[in-house]
Amino acid sequence: MLEHGWSYRGGGYNKQVPPQAWADFDKYVRLAAEYLAAHSDVAFADSRAHQTLINIGRAAGWDRDKLWSLAQAGIKKDPENDGLYLAVLTSLLPKWNGSPAQVDRFIAQVVERTRKERGMELYARLYSAAAAQEFEHRLLSDSGAEWPKMMAGFRDLQARYPSAWNLNRFAYFACLAQDKPTTLDLLEQIGPKPQLNRWGTNASRTYETCKRWASQQ
Repeated sequence: MLEHGWSYRGGGYNKQVPPQAWADFDKYVRLAAEYLAAHSDVAFADSRAHQTLINIGRAAGWDRDKLWSLAQAGIKKDPENDGLYLAVLTSLLPKWNGSPAQVDRFIAQVVERTRKERGMELYARLYSAAAAQEFEHRLLSDSGAEWPKMMAGFRDLQARYPSAWNLNRFAYFACLAQDKPTTLDLLEQIGPKPQLNRWGTNASRTYETCKRWASQQ
């Protein structure tokens, strides 16, 4: 029902939504919330129901403190469900009437909450998601993201989940930060077959430009 509502609204900014689409969007968001509430005794045994309700709440314009409370309830059931953090993060982005300062405060709060078990991992995860959803190549100039913290986060992430997927994303942000030694080292680890879907918009050109820049003396 929620996805059906979004099919009427589309994924653009509010000003891009046709006026006649709002009624159908609001109708299906409301139906989704009512259905989930009616089956809460079953649904909320799984933390993904909390994540779905956060997405419903974002669509319905619920207070962000309420969304964070829902996330915390889900985290108690499943501390490994990072989708709960990501759902709240989305509601704080400027495109949803949030701000870079709100995003930064939230990420700092999450890192403080998880640092004992996961180091700076979620700093990198969440800011990477913020880049994918809004800031793109301008993450380090238009948001509160700090490269030393992101670098530490990617190192923690790669230590926990070693993969080419994470390595390519790490290299992409190292290039954006103009950290040439780190970029060159990561590109050497990646080898001749990059995963271009981890290199942001216009990925092929971004990768080629970063590789050429990193190799220059």
